[in-house]
Amino acid sequence: MLASVMLLVGNKALVLEYPYPNFMIFSQNAICILIFLLGTKTGYFKMKKVTKQQYIELSIPSVLFTLQLYTSLKALAYIKVATTVIFRNICTLLCAGAESHFFRKKFTSEQQAAMGLIFFGSLVYGANDLGDMNMGYVWISANTLCYAVNNLYTKQKVSEMDQTADGVAYIQQMISLPLFLGLGTISDEIPDCLPAFMNLPAGPMLLFIGLGFAGTLIAMSYSNLYKTVTATSVVIASNINKVISIFLAYFCFGKPLTLIQIFGLFTCISGGVYYSIASRKARSLGKLAGDENPKSNLDGKKTDDNA
Repeated sequence: MLASVMLLVGNKALVLEYPYPNFMIFSQNAICILIFLLGTKTGYFKMKKVTKQQYIELSIPSVLFTLQLYTSLKALAYIKVATTVIFRNICTLLCAGAESHFFRKKFTSEQQAAMGLIFFGSLVYGANDLGDMNMGYVWISANTLCYAVNNLYTKQKVSEMDQTADGVAYIQQMISLPLFLGLGTISDEIPDCLPAFMNLPAGPMLLFIGLGFAGTLIAMSYSNLYKTVTATSVVIASNINKVISIFLAYFCFGKPLTLIQIFGLFTCISGGVYYSIASRKARSLGKLAGDENPKSNLDGKKTDDNA
């Protein structure tokens, strides 16, 4: 939770001081890779042997992940942190619609009600934020599309890969380095980004380096968190950190929300929490139903494991 809040609010603050987003993410990912390598050597991170085929299979999600980070930083220069939270919840609707249409996934009535809450909250917030519409909405819309497609692709393809979560994160970070270097070159950030980095005040410099460690913390948390707490606790915590990010952003950037926007935001986040809980409940009921079904032999007769 701490790392997620730090990245969201920290990148928002840093991009205002250091307008070189590609070099910024390139540096953060490089720090993350070094920490992964050191952690693997010391046995803290678990990683299977990395193969050429894994690099090929992870190239698409890595490109999408790179575009996510790029468009996110571009958007944060224009829009409120609360607006990014709204669009992140809209991703739930996009993923659900795609799964229903392409993969024939069925949703419970509680899940559908939760998605209705998310949609309603997004409409309320968006209708009262249109006065501030700018390029930020274009960037965050592109970010939302990349995030949704990446989630769907990763779920269907990458989840079957014979590699640990730490190994997948490491490969994606490695592939992202030349991509961000290329984006930085095309955007004319090089070589101006280097002297600008050296001339950063002490505060932004420390934040710059600290965000690289925060990226590693996120990778480490999501690969190990399920070992210590329940899945429901994880999904609730992931939604709570969004609320913390919004309040922290208010104190850092001084951009208050109207009462209507707060209502829409609260409704949207509540829908996200409700959807997470409803999804967990649906999986639990499905597992219980499977456990209660008696096994059958090839002749169609019921068998008893104790027979």
